[in-house]
Amino acid sequence: MWAKARAVGNASALSTGRAGARQRIDRGRDAHHWAPPHRSVRARFGQPRTVDIYKLLDKLAKIACLARRQEQRPAVKLQGNTRRAFDVYESFKLIPLTLIDNAQKYSRKGCQVVVQVDETPLGLQVAVISEGALLSADEQAQVFKRGFRGQAAITMHPSGMGLGLYVAQTVALAHGSTVSVASTSLGFEIASIPQARNTFSFSVKNVARRNRAR
Repeated sequence: MWAKARAVGNASALSTGRAGARQRIDRGRDAHHWAPPHRSVRARFGQPRTVDIYKLLDKLAKIACLARRQEQRPAVKLQGNTRRAFDVYESFKLIPLTLIDNAQKYSRKGCQVVVQVDETPLGLQVAVISEGALLSADEQAQVFKRGFRGQAAITMHPSGMGLGLYVAQTVALAHGSTVSVASTSLGFEIASIPQARNTFSFSVKNVARRNRAR
């Protein structure tokens, strides 16, 4: 009987100890505004890493410049500056990489691609700006759908599959962001194709804080 009482007491103490440990862990997470992302998210988009966004964009711009020399693509210019680093998934780089690659492929000759970085109260705003074929309202509404390609894109690069912007948007959504598009007419045509300033933009924030907010 005494042995049974001691066993019950030990089990109760163990349960209390585990509960206390969980509370301490929870308090620690709250204090640091951090919660681990769900395992399925990590499996799809990679582990969170602290990344200097400006350095990453600068590296991607330099890679794009190498492609420019090899394939006669438009130059890429990085504007703005920030020293802020963010916790993002390993797949994050696919967002700017895809937008820069697309801007180079579909820009008109003689123009450059601009990557603009601006700090905001909640993080960063990144915009990839280029000049090329005007995107109609219908194309803007569908451009992130899997397999969709605009008429100018089909004409310029018939072999494309329409997956790049779909993937970029999927990764952006995993980061609590969205890629948005704006196409502003420049008022002239080239080979009967209306020209525009096309801007694809997205925000950057810590994925850890977003996961805690869920």
